[in-house]
Order: sequence, then C-alpha cells, then structure tokens
Amino acid sequence: MKKTMLVIVIFVVYLVSVSAHTDRVVDAVEGHTAPFLKVEKNDTIVSLDQFRGKYLLLTFWSSTDAQSRISCKEYSRMFDDCDSKTKFSHIAINFDCSERLFEEIVRRDKLNPESQFYAMGDNAAQLMKDYHLQRGFKTLLVDPQGQVIAKNPTIKHLTEMFSL
Repeated sequence: MKKTMLVIVIFVVYLVSVSAHTDRVVDAVEGHTAPFLKVEKNDTIVSLDQFRGKYLLLTFWSSTDAQSRISCKEYSRMFDDCDSKTKFSHIAINFDCSERLFEEIVRRDKLNPESQFYAMGDNAAQLMKDYHLQRGFKTLLVDPQGQVIAKNPTIKHLTEMFSL
C-alpha cells in the first residue's frame, strides 16, 4: 500500500512540474521563444518567422471577451498612428465562432484589416493550446529574435518604448 501511494505521489509531482513548465513558455514575461504561429487570409500565409528583425505585437481576441476586443481596438489604433518606418508590426488573431461576425466587427470597430486574421478549426485549436489561451486572451510583445518580452503591454509602455 505504501509503495502504491509513493508511486501516485511521485506521478502527481511529475505532472504538476511538467504542466508548470509548459505554462511558463508563453506566460513568462522575458526570455522564452514565442511558439510557432501560422495564419492564413485570402490565400496569404503569415508566420512568426516573417517578422524576424522586427518587434511584433501579437494580439489574441474574441468578440465574446470584451477586454480583448477593447485592447485589440486600442492596439490597432496605436499601430495605425505609427510611422510605417518603425521596426514594429501588429497582428491580431480572432477566435470568434463565425468569420462573418469577425469581418463585421473589424468593419464596425474600424480595425485595420491588414493586421486582422481569423483563426478557425484545427489552426485555432492549436494556437489556443500553444499560447495557453484557455484562461483568457492576451497580447504579447515579441522581440526581433522571436522572444516574448512582455505580456499585455500598456499603450503607454509601447509608446515610450518605440517613441511613438
């Protein structure tokens, strides 16, 4: 009986340590590489590798999550006001239940359609898993080398950082 309990305790400790490590990959503020990212729109494929050499603001949002929708709108406006010569890009990935709803919100909120992408099916599920989005949507700032350097940065922080 004691051996069985010991095995169970060791197994539980192992599972907890593995799942804690997995969360840290994206939830950490500094030093972790952003997971693989690939989204499509109108026969165009965009991946994280295309933004090497630039800072990338990566926003995950949904119309069902009010805070993420508001944040996406604020980030999109800030990016639209930026000088196009900055080494700063913005991609927003939406997880709504329908692409038509997504397109209508992009139109109503006057979001830049160039930076807006809709994720669906297996791709959406993989992104949700890789970026740990089950506990809420977020925005990540990724440096030119692909490292996550900030989670949910404020507009003030970004403005100061990029002298916008």
